[in-house]
Amino acid sequence: MLTILTSIQNYLKTSFREKESVEQNFDNVNVTLAPIKKDGQEEGDDITISLLRIEEETSRKPQKVYHYSKDDDKLIKKTNPDICLNLYILIVSHAQNYETALLEISKVIYWMNSFQSHDCLVELHTLSFEQNNSLWQTVGTEIKPAAVYKVRMLTIGSEILEESSSVVRADEDGKPVQFSDNSGVRSEEEISNQSR
Repeated sequence: MLTILTSIQNYLKTSFREKESVEQNFDNVNVTLAPIKKDGQEEGDDITISLLRIEEETSRKPQKVYHYSKDDDKLIKKTNPDICLNLYILIVSHAQNYETALLEISKVIYWMNSFQSHDCLVELHTLSFEQNNSLWQTVGTEIKPAAVYKVRMLTIGSEILEESSSVVRADEDGKPVQFSDNSGVRSEEEISNQSR
């Protein structure tokens, strides 16, 4: 999660410094990863990126818990399925001048439209009036120029649960032939029933 948020932060920093002329005074805009504070942001937090919510993408959740090992001994090991996440992030302009804040958030929306990552898809997420009102009431600060983005399909892989137990051996064709945990060997039918 931190990797994608940092890449968005760096992309916006670079965009403000390199894509805008110095006469518009955007070269010194500071983009930070920080929560929104009720009593105002720290000095220098011109634009903040905050994580609002994490949501599991269940439509793409793999159901298999047994995967072939890449070892030469043809073991099938029990693992947790990968978790696919959607992140909701809030990007806020904290400029003292309201017109400057509007201009900054306009630039953010313009540049985020062309942001690309091979890990996930970032898209503008529209809040209803009620959701927007609830968001700013929860944050406890005045409404500021902001945009919410949905970062789709961030995948977190799993490690092997237990390497010594829950191991299935495969024959040369890749079919399971024996299952062993502390209770002994099971038939192929028992293996397939347990993996469902």
